[in-house]
Amino acid sequence: MKKNLKYKLILISGFVLLFLVELFSPKEIDWRMSFSKKDKIPYGNYILFDLLPEIFPKKTITTTDLPAYNILKDNQLSSGNYLIINNKFAADDLDTKELVEFAGNGGYVFIAAQQFKGLFADTLNVKTEMHFILGDSLGVNFTNLSLHQKEDYYFKSEAPPFYFSSFDTAHTTILGIDEKKRVNFIKTNFGEGVFYLNCVPFAFTNYNILKDNDAGYISKALSYLPAQNLFWDEYYKAGRIGAQTPLRYILNRAQLRWAYYLGIISLIMFILFEGKRKQRIIPVITPLKNTTLEFVETIGRLYYQNKDHKNLAMKKITYFLEYIRSHLYMETQQYSNEFYKKLNAKTGICQAELEKLFGLINQIKSKEKIKESEINLLNRGIEKFYQMSKG
Repeated sequence: MKKNLKYKLILISGFVLLFLVELFSPKEIDWRMSFSKKDKIPYGNYILFDLLPEIFPKKTITTTDLPAYNILKDNQLSSGNYLIINNKFAADDLDTKELVEFAGNGGYVFIAAQQFKGLFADTLNVKTEMHFILGDSLGVNFTNLSLHQKEDYYFKSEAPPFYFSSFDTAHTTILGIDEKKRVNFIKTNFGEGVFYLNCVPFAFTNYNILKDNDAGYISKALSYLPAQNLFWDEYYKAGRIGAQTPLRYILNRAQLRWAYYLGIISLIMFILFEGKRKQRIIPVITPLKNTTLEFVETIGRLYYQNKDHKNLAMKKITYFLEYIRSHLYMETQQYSNEFYKKLNAKTGICQAELEKLFGLINQIKSKEKIKESEINLLNRGIEKFYQMSKG
């Protein structure tokens, strides 16, 4: 008892010490690139999402945690704005198809990402490349003179900047460039709608919104979108919520992570030092004998020896039909052509064999007495059905 108390005191002391260390230690800045509306970390989008009602006054802002296919297909939208911000955009073929159809019918899609991949990039004929700069910030500006600022906007990012190395010049308008005159913001007309593609997703994050007057870049960039209802994407995120699990939540937070590790270590130590001493021999228990099959065989022999073939046949038929209902999930009240086709599809037994077997069943049901040869024929037919349907 005293030994157990000693282990408990050590464990409790360890938790208290860990709690005090984490409580008074300085908190590290989380520089993850999440782009999520719920994250107040430097590269989250909490502030931008909070500003959207001011940028789109009196318009509905809808958050979606689902792929574009689910949102656009289910709602059958032909207008509105769809806003996606992430470090990379690589939608699958179904999502790309819906986004393209949405834009083609008059929708507006604004995507800020450093890289565009897959069918989406191929469809819009865009390609981005990375270039290195001195320092950790990049100057960008608009080509439109009414939006152009005398001094460039400078944005800090943890990743090297990207630019559009190629795009469809016939249908594309250049909206923004960087300090090296490389294109980083374009407008591509598509059907009745428009795609706005921006290579500077870090410009829309909390850190850069609060930095100097760089919030003006966001309002100007989003001003290209019409005053319509807007869908805010939370699915195509580097740290999207849908990818979180309870364990990942624990491991992503230092306090919870160390508490988890300490708990695991304590559990292992307890098993090593206490488990062997208190482990008892597990007795061998003889499993109960299954007498059901013997009982069925005995009853069957009884009916057979008493020549009560009709009664035995009806019981086999009843069990056989119940097997079809419970295992193949089919009704057995009527034996129509549709019934035979469905049974053939589920078992692989040809329709002619099935019609022959169920014809024999109907024939036996209609008789008051049957011969031994008939019940033998029925038994062979049913057993063959079992073998072929299970094989």
